Amino acid sequence: MLRLILGASGGGKTTKIVEEVGKRAEEGLKSVIVVPEQYSHEAERLLCSVCGDGICLHAEILSFSRLCTRVLSERGGAAVKTLDPGGRILIMSRAVSEVSGSLKALKTAGKAETLQSLISTADELRRAAVTPEALNNAARDDAPLSLKMRDMAVIMEAYVTFIPEDMWDINDRLDEAAEKIGESSIGNDQAVYFDGFSDFTAQELKIISELLKKNTSVTVSLNCESLNDDRTENALPRKTAERLLRMASDNRQQCDVEYSARSERKKAPELVFLDENLLYPEKVTFDGESGTVALYSAGNEFEECAMAAAEAIRFVRAGNRWRDIAVTARDWQAYSGTAESVFEKYGVPVQVSKKSDILQKPVLELPLAALDTINT
Repeated sequence: MLRLILGASGGGKTTKIVEEVGKRAEEGLKSVIVVPEQYSHEAERLLCSVCGDGICLHAEILSFSRLCTRVLSERGGAAVKTLDPGGRILIMSRAVSEVSGSLKALKTAGKAETLQSLISTADELRRAAVTPEALNNAARDDAPLSLKMRDMAVIMEAYVTFIPEDMWDINDRLDEAAEKIGESSIGNDQAVYFDGFSDFTAQELKIISELLKKNTSVTVSLNCESLNDDRTENALPRKTAERLLRMASDNRQQCDVEYSARSERKKAPELVFLDENLLYPEKVTFDGESGTVALYSAGNEFEECAMAAAEAIRFVRAGNRWRDIAVTARDWQAYSGTAESVFEKYGVPVQVSKKSDILQKPVLELPLAALDTINT
């Protein structure tokens, strides 16, 4: 059975799922919640805070990558090595070199930057289940785009050919998991929830489809208020809901649609107003005083960061803590250097949340440097 929970962002969909998982745990029933990779830690914290530490005996949080690992561990394939980024570059380089004579539009594909672009394009095509045959069928003339599609089809076929038999490409894991999930324990006497997604790739939809074929209770939450929601920002989740409904119909599965009421949303009125109307085509005006949202106009990044630092200091002097403050930017790479220097100048402590190469950490650099010294 497929169940869709539709509602605006902040409408209580996640809370509803977590509380339902808690009730199932009280009855001795098990559940799995699948969330995007970047939200898995926060989802685990929320689950434990609402349902208690003992919830781990009856429910768990998985991402699609961890779901694949679980399935392959049970049905075989978890020990198969996966190509790392360097290996993928080398194999793509060899593939392009082998077929360079037949390429018409991608003759400069041997450059390092182009190789990485080709890998990204191939990944997108694989996730969308677009095969080389489909690319060739779509290229019906000699237009520049058609020539690129034919070249991409040739490169993809060559790339797969040169992957060692005892290794997988990163995209192979999802395909293998989709084929084997029907034989795994995932979905057996378990309810599976998908929360925090606005869309699914073709590979991910295949996994959901295989779960439905097992008669697993599958619940998906999406950020659109109804199937007729015509707002631009909700177009993607609305189309996803329509695809899931068609999938349930194709698998002859019952499908229920539930709606999360706006009354459940616990936000400041100004934020609710912005969420509902910021991208809406009609011009509307907020009636009431705004004490939560303020708009500042700055001349450059330095002035923006200085304003943020000043606001942080004012907030702390009012009796709050530094840890209660978050500064976000659309492109942190463009702001990071300026923000860190400005905050240091004003005495604002900053903990930057970003990924870094673990091999660059001093605690690991020291033994590695010592080993290099010995080897030389």
